[in-house]
Amino acid sequence: MSITAGSVRAIAVAVLVGAGWVCWTAGRVQGRLAEASGQIAMLQYESSLSEYDGIEESLGALGRFPASMTDVLADLGARRAAAAYWDKRYGALSLARDASGELVETNPDILFLAANAAYRTGWRPDGEGPAAVRLLDGVISNYAEVLRKVPGHIDAAYNY
Repeated sequence: MSITAGSVRAIAVAVLVGAGWVCWTAGRVQGRLAEASGQIAMLQYESSLSEYDGIEESLGALGRFPASMTDVLADLGARRAAAAYWDKRYGALSLARDASGELVETNPDILFLAANAAYRTGWRPDGEGPAAVRLLDGVISNYAEVLRKVPGHIDAAYNY
């Protein structure tokens, strides 16, 4: 079986069309991320959260792709966490743990925001007694987890 010049051209065209589609899609995602970041800069957290949700839905199947796409998804998670934090949706930043009690989340930026949110959720000016101690113990362990992941995280060290 011999390969003709026409079939080589057809394969080349298919590869170039596929590469073009990937680049176009990546450009659209970056544009949407920039738009959402602009909304955060304008303190429009609600609209940025809905934009992040839309981006994540459109990228849902791409989570199985190479590291560059998983980096985009991880960055998207950190951006969504920041928007939720600044919109005072602290409950959205609660950290899940696996069966052994280890944190599921590994992104230090999200861990830091979750520690801040845990503090803001439970802190009361008149906080005393065992409930306040339990709250602060959980918050301190969250900051310690951030410092284990990123030893030079200055804000987490200060808050710790």
